[in-house]
Amino acid sequence: MIGLRFTFPAGRYHATPWGRHVNEGDVAWPPEPYRILRTLIATWHRKADHAEFTLERLTALIDTLSEVDPIYRLPESVHAHSRHFMPQGSIDSKTKREGTKLVIDAFLRVDANDPLFVGWDVEPDDDSFRLLSHLAERLNYLGRAESIVIAETFEGRPSDFVTNACPRPIDEDSVISADPSGLLAVDLLAPIKASDWLARRHVLLKLNQDKAKSQKRKTFEETIPARLIDALSVDTADIQAAKWSTPPAGRLVLYDRARLSPTPRSPQRRASARQDTPPTVARFVLAGKPRPSIFDTLRIGETMRLAAMSKWRGERPPSYISGRDEDGEPLKNAEHAHAFWLPEDVDGDGLIDHIIVFARHGFDQSSRAKLGALTHLWIEHGAPNDDGERGRKEWRLALEGFGVPREFASESGLLKSEAQWRSVTPYLRPRFGPATTAETEAQIRRELLARGYPSPKEIIIDDPQRPMISAPASGIPTPVIKFCRTRSRHGLIQPDTRGSAVQIVFADPVSGPLGLGFGAHFGLGLFGAVAAA
Repeated sequence: MIGLRFTFPAGRYHATPWGRHVNEGDVAWPPEPYRILRTLIATWHRKADHAEFTLERLTALIDTLSEVDPIYRLPESVHAHSRHFMPQGSIDSKTKREGTKLVIDAFLRVDANDPLFVGWDVEPDDDSFRLLSHLAERLNYLGRAESIVIAETFEGRPSDFVTNACPRPIDEDSVISADPSGLLAVDLLAPIKASDWLARRHVLLKLNQDKAKSQKRKTFEETIPARLIDALSVDTADIQAAKWSTPPAGRLVLYDRARLSPTPRSPQRRASARQDTPPTVARFVLAGKPRPSIFDTLRIGETMRLAAMSKWRGERPPSYISGRDEDGEPLKNAEHAHAFWLPEDVDGDGLIDHIIVFARHGFDQSSRAKLGALTHLWIEHGAPNDDGERGRKEWRLALEGFGVPREFASESGLLKSEAQWRSVTPYLRPRFGPATTAETEAQIRRELLARGYPSPKEIIIDDPQRPMISAPASGIPTPVIKFCRTRSRHGLIQPDTRGSAVQIVFADPVSGPLGLGFGAHFGLGLFGAVAAA
């Protein structure tokens, strides 16, 4: 057996079944085999290394997977939806306003850490499996673009692959067996088997009664090309234009699957958002290919703040969000109660995959709604064209949840409670003074005291001539000068332009996040917890 293991970091799966209207509120679950193969094909076209993995190798992989209907291990899921009034791009003659239409966005809520397994009982050659792994690494969504995924391949049957969705057995007389108790019967769109495609295509071609060489006949025949991989690649709009009720390369397979849960299995982990004490942490998943480098922490932190500020749309954001008072001047409070915008590299691959927003005194309901509406980050990129416009890099954001640091401590090294903390981004002194380790230590102690932290037992400053920061997961040392260390705000006085690598040891554990020095609100001077030996 080979297969794919999917996790949904945003905790959502969006996909409308074939032939169903979005406002019916249905969700294609499990992800149809037809959809998965089309996703692999699209990923090859857009992101694969075509020099190493040719179209012929992709064709062999798709043909192999089409021969077997996969089995699934589905995570527990809850059917949910939201409703939106979508602008229609035209002015209503009666109201003199832009017209809107109610749209239902149905989705499944799933645990971000509970995997979905898809397994095919086949034995492809080594090249095909390598190609499948190559494509899985480059997948970033499944279904609609909101369904952010992390995909991995497996060989053999993982111990936690407990089947709860599989094709209904059919006996030798083509009789479908009775409903198994406790499961729900659903039709899934699967691909025609590659070995059956030519015969199927021959039958389909005979259905066309249009004149030879007519445009209608050409449109029809373009939806049933000679190879299965090409038939699976036909655009949905072209299939609909040819009046197909079901994709020519598709077939419906009766599956039995576990029923959806009417309610979540247990109260959500991010429970503090519903308690009297407001949550102090909002944690986001950041996805896109490629993700931004950890060296761009400062730039991404500043961009995250600007994206959040834009959600107030003409209103004045709260001072703890904007970092400014009623006169528009930067806040000056010793405890730094306004929000910290902290990019994070959880898996230690050198790329940012999460963003933490931390407000010491908590987020009110209005701010939680505004932050929850954040779905994208983008920055300008490249040289201006003749019109002065530049390209841009863009990433998707998904709110993982609100809570307090301890609720995320098992996943985030920035939010743990430990006695030892080590730099994950350069510490820059916030005040002028001699460029000595003694002065750096004195400024750190002064700032910790002002923030209400206990006096540290020890502060270790790395070699001031060549300070190095070690990645939390890999331990690979990197010079601090590789990090962006200059704010985008013009005219800002910066006492320290080089930066230091620091380790702080307290007598007792303190809770993160711990960010100190110049630019600390945007990810500079950020410390990660060091687990006790």
